[in-house]
Amino acid sequence: MITIARLTFREMLNKRILLLGMILTAIYLGLYGVGLHYLEKEMQDTAEMMRMVLAGEMLTAGLFVSGMMVSAITIFSSVGSISAEIENGIMFATAAKPLSRTHIFLGKYLGLGFALVSYSLLVFTATNLIVGYTFDFRSEGLLTAMALFTVQPLVLLAVSLWGSTFLSTLGNGIFMFMLYSVSVIGGMVEFIGVQMSTMSATVGSSAVAASSLTMVGIVTSLLMPVDSLYRLVNYLVLYGSAAPSQVLSFNPFSTNSPPSTIMLAYTAGYVLLFIGLGARKFSQRDI
Repeated sequence: MITIARLTFREMLNKRILLLGMILTAIYLGLYGVGLHYLEKEMQDTAEMMRMVLAGEMLTAGLFVSGMMVSAITIFSSVGSISAEIENGIMFATAAKPLSRTHIFLGKYLGLGFALVSYSLLVFTATNLIVGYTFDFRSEGLLTAMALFTVQPLVLLAVSLWGSTFLSTLGNGIFMFMLYSVSVIGGMVEFIGVQMSTMSATVGSSAVAASSLTMVGIVTSLLMPVDSLYRLVNYLVLYGSAAPSQVLSFNPFSTNSPPSTIMLAYTAGYVLLFIGLGARKFSQRDI
């Protein structure tokens, strides 16, 4: 299993998608840093509280884009990890050796997971360093948020490898992008529902519609909990900073009702479930 993990990691480093992703990431971070630099110059005469609010808003927007980039790299690099090797015949040589298919599956998950976690750590750290240096923005929840940010690709990877055991590379790619898109859109819908629920107590807006929107968001987070993790990351970063929480509660990239520890436990079980399903499906597949 360790051998498969090491070979998968080395293969991941040699993939063009990772090189292209690193180049695009460097371009994005450069533009992001330049944009914040000039924005900070325009805000130098503004009250410190408003500068912190702006820094928080820019950080959450940056983390949103960073999360999308990590998710895209995860999907592109893993959708054909098993199916493509079966289609081109590589898997015949690998599976013929005295290794169980479960060990092959787990080795691929570990190898890809290590590379993707390293990439997500790099992106998260760079984004926070840019905002922190530019606006002197600090947050007490940074380390916890960093750990949760690296879990996002592991969730997507578990589902993607499972899909790769019975779907074609193209079919699995479409499936993963649709599932990820539903998760992101569902998170936005839930945010609107929570805001409407708050407004219903003050301006008399429809509580039924708000409850329905919130329920849609909850269901999508159960189908794919990546967006819930992302919103918890933003919550920890923002509400552990000096920015006023009253203003940040209207940030569409964050939430004022973060996922509970039950949701984190569900996410852990979700990952283990799809790893188990993927290993079982791969073991039963006729190659």
